[in-house]
Amino acid sequence: MSYTKEQVWANFAAARQRMLPAKLADSQASGFRITAYFKEKGLEPTADNFYRVISNALLRELPWEIKPAKLLMIEANERPLKQQSNVQVSDEIHRKNLAAEAKQKQDEENAYYEKLVGETIGNYVFVDKQGRKVFSTTETFQRTFSATANQMRKQGSSPKAIYERVLADRTAQEAADEKRRERV
Repeated sequence: MSYTKEQVWANFAAARQRMLPAKLADSQASGFRITAYFKEKGLEPTADNFYRVISNALLRELPWEIKPAKLLMIEANERPLKQQSNVQVSDEIHRKNLAAEAKQKQDEENAYYEKLVGETIGNYVFVDKQGRKVFSTTETFQRTFSATANQMRKQGSSPKAIYERVLADRTAQEAADEKRRERV
């Protein structure tokens, strides 16, 4: 059967209408590709043939303004799955374990130094010139050492640095106390 140009265009338009909401891009390249396929396969330009060729045979070769659902599903299935190898997964787990162990070790060290800070402050005792313990003066110096420690905590200092500072302050105070007692 022979088709007029108008009949071919009407059949093509009917096939495009049937494809909605998918929309084939208007281009000469797609027209040439469809025509070549029809000639190669000896197909008549009916609306059904246009639909089958566009929606099946040339689905992946034609340019689309809005891709049909079938093409989207095909493309989604062709995308490589993002998979991590067992080596990557085990490396990640190993890194997390190492980080957790390092954090635990650091927490233990911080707790140890915090304990030492408390002991260093608590064990300071002021002794006067006669060798008597003076609790009011002892309390004053202990509060001073505590204030220094608290200030350093607010500044984000490590417990080790706080301990070293409190120990240095206490050692200096004890040296000053000893000098004072020697003068008597």
